[in-house]
Amino acid sequence: MTNQEIKAIKMGTILTWNPTGELFRITGFNEFKIKEGTEVKVSGIECDEDARYSSGSMPSVYNLSKSSLYVAQ
Repeated sequence: MTNQEIKAIKMGTILTWNPTGELFRITGFNEFKIKEGTEVKVSGIECDEDARYSSGSMPSVYNLSKSSLYVAQ
C-alpha cells in the first residue's frame, strides 16, 4: 500500500491479502501511525465482500505491504 492509501484506511475497511486473495476487515491499528502513513501491520478478521464474517473466522495480523484496498467488482 502507498503512504496515501494507508492514511485513508479506517476501522472496518476491507482489504485484500494479496498472497491468497482472502478478504479481511480491519479491526485494529495504531492511529498515530495511520495518520503518518507509516503503519506496517494491522489486525483483521476474514470476511466476505459485504464485510460479514462467521464464528469460524479467525482474527490475524496482516502486513500492509502484502495487502491492497478491496475494490468491488
